[in-house]
Amino acid sequence: SLLPHEDLRLQHRYLDLRRDEVQRNLRLRSQISSAMRDFLTSSHGFVEVETPTLFKRTSEGAREYLVPTRDPEKFYALAQSPQQFKQMLMAGGIDRYFQFARCYRDEDLRADRQPEFTQLDMELSFVDLEGIMSLVEGILAHVWDSVLRDREEPL
Repeated sequence: SLLPHEDLRLQHRYLDLRRDEVQRNLRLRSQISSAMRDFLTSSHGFVEVETPTLFKRTSEGAREYLVPTRDPEKFYALAQSPQQFKQMLMAGGIDRYFQFARCYRDEDLRADRQPEFTQLDMELSFVDLEGIMSLVEGILAHVWDSVLRDREEPL
């Protein structure tokens, strides 16, 4: 079927959300997130946390999106990644945690860059490269076995 131009679809997003393809993609994303969550919390002792989105500006990494406050001299920055909060959690004794983190980066718009995205963010204490590789492979295998193996639609 022929789709309307993307600008029109985005203008009427509530209608576009009714399309089967969009519904399938939203449900698939939800199932994959649930499978990852289950794998990490049930089988590997992770704690799921949610770190703040607004934080004090830092001088490292990509340019930050600034959010003004009521005080014209002060701004928050939208998180590029939850690095500062990860370090606090680890120092506070949470040795395995994860979150589905919203990240914002004020970079030049290119096909290979997204200004806003979600990432699975994990932190582990006292682990080596083999431990990380094994964990990530386990997550992918669990998602495949529990969500993707019997799919009839292509990804």
